[in-house]
Amino acid sequence: MFRLYSDRAARKAIERESVWIRQVAAKYQVPASWIQAILLKEMTALDLFDPLADLAVRLYYFRYRLTGRAPKPGTGMLSKNDSSTGWAQIYAFVAINALNFAADRGIADYADFGFDPAKRLRVESPEDRWLVWRRLNRDRHFNIEMCALNLLNCAEERTGKTDVLSFSPEEEKQTFTRYNGNVPQITPYAETVYRYRQEYRRQEQQKI
Repeated sequence: MFRLYSDRAARKAIERESVWIRQVAAKYQVPASWIQAILLKEMTALDLFDPLADLAVRLYYFRYRLTGRAPKPGTGMLSKNDSSTGWAQIYAFVAINALNFAADRGIADYADFGFDPAKRLRVESPEDRWLVWRRLNRDRHFNIEMCALNLLNCAEERTGKTDVLSFSPEEEKQTFTRYNGNVPQITPYAETVYRYRQEYRRQEQQKI
């Protein structure tokens, strides 16, 4: 299948966003190399099916806004209400969980992202899912920031900790495993992301 980003193109694109990535990393105390590694892994896996999945989500919510009713499961393209989208390939429900996690831990507030600070986002709400998915799809900076918050959420879930700057290689791989799935063993995905992370960290150290 035709890939949307070659390794070289993905690396160049990530480099163009390096200032924002470093700002996000500093804001949440997440290594910039973690974010860069996730982006490189996800972007080089994008193919033509990904825009089609995004289109299906848009069609779902277009129909929902017209009818006021959620399509029943199993009705083809119009039944897809979420997809992994953007450079970090994040689902709306994942971003909502990450935002709620950040709000509960005092890491960030809904208002920081332009959401109603008095209203908790709900995965089961079509309006909330569409609001967050559309931001993930259209706003690259928001997408990258949700990558960082999701990594913190994954870290706490797998290790019970969020002080990720002190993580061992094993804890890092556990976090990367959770970013992509929910299995007990460290996955090939996590091993690849860790290898990219090491590469980006070496590059950063060489600049110092």
